[in-house]
Amino acid sequence: MAKQYEMMEFVFSGTEMKENYAKIDLKGEFLLNGKTTLVEGFYDGKGVYKIRYLPLEKGLCSYKISGLFSKKGQFQVKEGKDHGPVKAEETHFVFSDKTQFIPVGTTVYALAHQSDEVVNQTLSSLKRASFNKVRMCVFPKYYEYNHREPPFYPFQKKVNGTWDLSSPDTDFWHRFEDILKRIIKLGIEIDLILFHPYDNWGFSKFSMPDNFAYLDYLLRRLGSWPHIWWSLANEYDLIPSMQYDDWEKIQDYIFEHEPFEHLMGIHQCFMAYDHSKPHITHCSIQSATTAQIPELLAKYHKPVIYDEMCYEGNIESNWGNISAFEETNRFWQAFASGGYATHGETFNSPDEILWWAAGGTLKGQSWKRIKFLRKVIESIPGPLSPNLQSAGYIGKIATMSDEEFNKMVETVPAEYRTFALRLRKVNPVDLQLMMIKDAVFSSSYKDEAYLTYFSIHCPFQTKMSLPKDKKYTVDVIDVWQMNRKTVLTHVSGDVVVPLLSKEGIAVLAIKE
Repeated sequence: MAKQYEMMEFVFSGTEMKENYAKIDLKGEFLLNGKTTLVEGFYDGKGVYKIRYLPLEKGLCSYKISGLFSKKGQFQVKEGKDHGPVKAEETHFVFSDKTQFIPVGTTVYALAHQSDEVVNQTLSSLKRASFNKVRMCVFPKYYEYNHREPPFYPFQKKVNGTWDLSSPDTDFWHRFEDILKRIIKLGIEIDLILFHPYDNWGFSKFSMPDNFAYLDYLLRRLGSWPHIWWSLANEYDLIPSMQYDDWEKIQDYIFEHEPFEHLMGIHQCFMAYDHSKPHITHCSIQSATTAQIPELLAKYHKPVIYDEMCYEGNIESNWGNISAFEETNRFWQAFASGGYATHGETFNSPDEILWWAAGGTLKGQSWKRIKFLRKVIESIPGPLSPNLQSAGYIGKIATMSDEEFNKMVETVPAEYRTFALRLRKVNPVDLQLMMIKDAVFSSSYKDEAYLTYFSIHCPFQTKMSLPKDKKYTVDVIDVWQMNRKTVLTHVSGDVVVPLLSKEGIAVLAIKE
């Protein structure tokens, strides 16, 4: 018997192989509810061969295994406790069973390449925090504060010192999978980075055939895991051996060889990627300008995650020394805009164990506030979408049709109407820059919840226009002190909400 959304494994014993075993002739054909799924097996070392399959539905499944080993039969797939792989649904995320998933991520790039002691420290820290997504690499990383040699490498070396893509190092993959399993057991999705440019070993210089050979083995091993996402690259535009068009070939290859359609994203350094590509499921963004999230949502109609927006820390590099308040502030900006965000931490340490690179222990203060943020967002009955008054949409005033603009102006109070009419004539680029600087972040879930985050602004009160035919409870939230206080109950229509005249204040109205 099998369980829905839980990976199955068929294990065979055979001849021990010493070389040329990355791509073996071992296939599985699974028929479930009229749908046939083909998966390829892999050699796991010491004469062990495996095929993995992920049943996505309940029902009677028949199978046939062929190639180096032959076997056929059937089994019943019953309901389990797992929610299944995460999927993109419009501009938000859900598990396969339609349960909402709200990604609250962190970054530990080279976790799999650290000592067992550091790995254990990291997992203990993750257990205390509330992150439910981790960005981490397959290949080791060579960068400042991260010059350690890993204990294992994904492939064995040839006599001439180059990597033998036909002979994976199964010791590496056993340890790697053990780390992945332990993270997933904590309820954390793994955003697995397949390529990156920070390399001292030659992995970023593979030819395209070598890239495909690497992906073939990886997908045979990990393609049936339910809680892995494919992040094609960290800073794709810095990888010297890859051209822009090569990334679409990588996407096509994964889509053709991995039948379970895991989430697929790609992360940039300087050159924005075209996230409208059909296999890209969500926008993975490096930027601090979270006010642009509504524009990205409108442009791509896909979820937007700010996976890198600078890190809390104190190292010399500006990307790694923002304050804990600013890290918290950017998280709230992202979520209050209908997007999502990923944390990182880079505090100088004598042992050079920095969280963003290696893990270890969390030393900052933002992770506690992010834990509080997650509780607040999860208390909202559904996924947030940006409101029209958010900064990104104000930037569209200059390009609205006359009919749209006139309708919008009718809703503007008389004393602000002249201001709105002048905005019509402002250059859209100048207007967007102005609104990013002065942004207040606002979003809602249907007519059931309304969230506004004032960020660096410090008003003593704010006005809300709630539906007149429903009643709401209004809370004021201090994101730094992690306080949530109800200030109004049973209200509707136009209401005045008293605030605290300080930075980092949010207002949340939820239908009673």
